Amino acid sequence: MPEPIKADWEESVIPIEKAGQRVMAGEIREIPMEKIIPPREDVRTWIPEEHIEALAASIAAVGLLHEPLVVQRGDYYEIISGNCRYLACKRLGWSTLRCRVVDANEYEVLFARLHENMFRADISPVEKAEFLKKVKDKFGLSDEDLARWMGKSRSWVTRTLGILEYPEDIKQALRDGVISAEVAYELAKITDEVARQRLLEYAVRDGATRRLAKIWREDWEREQRVLQALAGTITEEYVEQKREEFLSRAEVVAAKIRDEYAAAHMIPERSCDICGKKFREDALIALYVCPDCAHVIQNA
Repeated sequence: MPEPIKADWEESVIPIEKAGQRVMAGEIREIPMEKIIPPREDVRTWIPEEHIEALAASIAAVGLLHEPLVVQRGDYYEIISGNCRYLACKRLGWSTLRCRVVDANEYEVLFARLHENMFRADISPVEKAEFLKKVKDKFGLSDEDLARWMGKSRSWVTRTLGILEYPEDIKQALRDGVISAEVAYELAKITDEVARQRLLEYAVRDGATRRLAKIWREDWEREQRVLQALAGTITEEYVEQKREEFLSRAEVVAAKIRDEYAAAHMIPERSCDICGKKFREDALIALYVCPDCAHVIQNA
């Protein structure tokens, strides 16, 4: 699948100093597992079991390469990033976990978590958009504020948040990972549910690039413009003037349909073997007789 167009999706990275740079500094500590708590707000809404199992196997083989980031909450330590690593080590039966403890306020914690997870390929675009919206609403931020904190353009933030307005079938396909964000962006513009679901089925079954999805969307939009142009020429006044003609034409078509139906369901006729008169086949009586009796009847 070709790479998404940079001008549309990534755009320019804004070189600014982020609070996250200060948050990442901290002290390495060995913390008992029972003192570690999962994040209260996480980008992920669901973690596959197979992901934790694979990560546990990797850590068992090569060790913990990157310490989870935590912030102290009273006697406990809340995970900022590295929840999956924590779950994998817990599954391995570790009693303590080496973590980086940082001093950060709630605002900095959320943005550190946002930066940690926003650009991961294994988190769906819908989950990213939902978390971005949660941060935006919680602190009353504008798209420009989020863009500065993310080091991205405002249009990138706006488009990411726009995923939440997609039709549910498109969002579900994104959650399932069966289409890319670029394909979803094009298909979400198709407001006709039947047409959109048909094209979505093609994209899931056969695969689709953004270029192909754009061609589908442009074809649909062109078709809609033609239909609107045709609909605009048939006004109520025109219909009233042509009413009798329309009715006459409708009566002819209806009569033709009735005749065709009657012909298709007509029961054939045949002559009686005794008197020779014609009757419908379903009115005749079948007799089982031997050749001698049949000869007598015919000569009667």
